[in-house]
Amino acid sequence: MNRFVRTLTLGAAVAVLATAANAADAPYYDKNVVVSPAPVSVTDWTGMYVGVFGGYGGGDFEYPFSVGSPALLSGQVDMSAGGFVGGAQIGFDWQASDAFVVGVVADIAWSDISDEVSVSLAAATDPITRVNGSLGTDLNYFGTIRARAGWLVTPDALLYVTGGAAYGETESALSLSASGAVDGSFGASTSDTDWGWTVGAGMEYRITENVSFETEYLYVDLGSKTLYSGDVFDLPARLDLDTSFHVVRAGVNFKFNMF
Repeated sequence: MNRFVRTLTLGAAVAVLATAANAADAPYYDKNVVVSPAPVSVTDWTGMYVGVFGGYGGGDFEYPFSVGSPALLSGQVDMSAGGFVGGAQIGFDWQASDAFVVGVVADIAWSDISDEVSVSLAAATDPITRVNGSLGTDLNYFGTIRARAGWLVTPDALLYVTGGAAYGETESALSLSASGAVDGSFGASTSDTDWGWTVGAGMEYRITENVSFETEYLYVDLGSKTLYSGDVFDLPARLDLDTSFHVVRAGVNFKFNMF
């Protein structure tokens, strides 16, 4: 009997010790502890970038003219101009806040934008009298120097507006010839770099930390200039050119990590 009691007592003690040991090893959870989520990385737009782009440009080139003094004939010739463009740009952005980005950008583009018209007229009363002429302008290249300001619609998508100065080289040529009552020929050409202004808007989407895709619209106005002022067939004449066009383009930018 005593041996049975001692055995039962020893078993009970072992069970109590085992339970205590398991309780000591069990994890402890504090319901009052708040677990913070892992920090979410925010895209930083600050830095310098370079890029390439291509697109299409087009608009109306306007040619106001007058002949005679006082003017015997005056008016304006409007011609549609269009062509492809492609070039490169360099810029710098600064992320002023979580949702606001400002920057500057300069670009230059080769241009295939051009227009040309040819006319051949015959006098109704004298078919032998004819006037032939041609007029055209090529925009060889253009560029802009702009500021831009945008809003981050998502951490990786920037919607922006832009504006600043614009420049471009226009090359124009005019030729006239007449036979019959008036006989002779005339030609004039000019090539100049003109300055004006530009405004536009676009969206840039960051594909990776250093690569982004951009689409952009620009309106470019290179102002007005005189193509010719002098005598044509013994009559004083003047011809001007107003150059403005629209550009839609897309490109890829590559950012440098400066900080």
